[in-house]
Amino acid sequence: MRIGDLLLQSGFLTEEELTAALSQQRLAKNVPIGQLLKVLNYLSDEDLELVLQAQRQILFASLNGDMAVESLRYARQQKVSLQIALERVQDKVISELKDETFDASPVGHSLNPGAEGVEPGSSFSNSQIVEAKIARTSMRADELLRSSEEAAAKNDWSKSIELLEKAKKIFEQAAAHSPEAALPVLCKLALAYAKANDRGQLKEQLTKILEQLEGKNKSFSADTVLTLSAVAALSSKYQMHSYADRLYRRALPLWHKLLPLHAPQFILCLRDAITCSRVVVPPARTNVRIGELLISSGLIDADQFAEALQAAKRDRLPLGRVVSEQGCITQHDLRNAVRVQLLCRSAILPSYYAGMVLRAASLSKLIPDEFFAKMNLDKDAVSKGNELHDLVAKMDNLLLLEETLGLNHPEVASLAAELADICLRRGEPDEAEVLLRRAHAVMAVAGEAYELQLADICAKIARLMIVKKKYPESELLLLQSMEIKNRLLGESHNDVAEVLVDLGYLHYCQTNYAPAIGFLRSAWLLQQEQTVTNQQELRYLLELLIKCFDESGQPLESEHYRQCLRSLSTGT
Repeated sequence: MRIGDLLLQSGFLTEEELTAALSQQRLAKNVPIGQLLKVLNYLSDEDLELVLQAQRQILFASLNGDMAVESLRYARQQKVSLQIALERVQDKVISELKDETFDASPVGHSLNPGAEGVEPGSSFSNSQIVEAKIARTSMRADELLRSSEEAAAKNDWSKSIELLEKAKKIFEQAAAHSPEAALPVLCKLALAYAKANDRGQLKEQLTKILEQLEGKNKSFSADTVLTLSAVAALSSKYQMHSYADRLYRRALPLWHKLLPLHAPQFILCLRDAITCSRVVVPPARTNVRIGELLISSGLIDADQFAEALQAAKRDRLPLGRVVSEQGCITQHDLRNAVRVQLLCRSAILPSYYAGMVLRAASLSKLIPDEFFAKMNLDKDAVSKGNELHDLVAKMDNLLLLEETLGLNHPEVASLAAELADICLRRGEPDEAEVLLRRAHAVMAVAGEAYELQLADICAKIARLMIVKKKYPESELLLLQSMEIKNRLLGESHNDVAEVLVDLGYLHYCQTNYAPAIGFLRSAWLLQQEQTVTNQQELRYLLELLIKCFDESGQPLESEHYRQCLRSLSTGT
């Protein structure tokens, strides 16, 4: 129920006063309606506090709108607190029933004057009566919960469990009206059974908690979310990882309303959730996009993303860089986003938690190495010397170079090409292609000093295009690489022979055997002139030549190269 409706129905405001306040609010943007009502002298501080208390209870599903209106009227008339007013209104509602037994079902009562169980002239609706009975029953349950906490403080877990079981029964009676009411009690029971070392009952309570959570998208109070997280951590401690994983997946998305106030607890909870998830189901390699990461983390909204995406396409710039330059995120957050993306691609971080990890990294204010080590994500997977460590280090350097030198600097392009080599070794051709094309665009206009690097980049992109069967583009890139290397290194250089082999393979893939054999023979002749040659490359060249002859129906022609291959294998 909106605060304006609550004020109007409980008689705190007239319709004219509410309309005037809403008109003022439209003019004074970002000013809460409650503050305006005080400025206009329509409400006192005490009245506003009463209404806000009622609204909070409505939001937490502990009070319905009709009961809130009646309680507010009584509190204002009698000058008492909302809690006292609520109790007295509940007493009045319940006194109208002859049958004092609790019944959470509205079917059992009729409000027609003279009906059984209702005195003539009752002014309360059936839903109000049910709500009053539930509220009174919940008050009795609260007393049991307080006593249970006192017993727990004395480590008297059997007494604590006994009291919690009684409270649970009371809340379960009210389940038809408020199914989530029993959830905090179930969580406390799970914790108590764990303290009592009763694994059987702990498992039963965990099952009931998950049943309560199934299919619900409602918000819960901060205490409930924290308790739910504690139960998940307990399940993990007792090696009940499947339960823990399911609980974490329900609890963690609820944290967004608690942040950044509870950020340290959130980070610890997230770390354990990731550990559980990796035990239950090993992460798969997932290519999470930077834009998706930023939106799911809450660092940018959908409108900001759409605007940045248009700018990135228009200016042909990386999306992350555009978002950073527009001031939507910091350079620190961009580095974290890239790190999260790499961890998902490396099957280290479950993609389900990617956005949450980025949010946690932003809240931590730690440098990436420190934060991801704290999350136990860098401990083994990014140890020094392996390819992921090199990739992460170079990606961090790339972002820093972009910041200092700009996106179109040749050194930035050179580092992007090095990153592409690592991606290729890791079996990530799509990521490598993005980096290589970016480097190609910069080196193409960088001048003579970078022409050899441009030739290498052309050859690497061409090989990727052969795999994608984009043969015309591949041929153009290889011819560009050949022209540069012929001109700068000379026609007999070993690097020229490498391009000839690539051209031979390009034509072999298209079953154009005659040109393929021509390029491969030329490469073989050049290799014979070299004093030092790579044995593995020679073997590949000979094997490819033999395939071309055999598949084109010229087996006799291949015999000479077979003999060369045998000599190469024996070292003679």
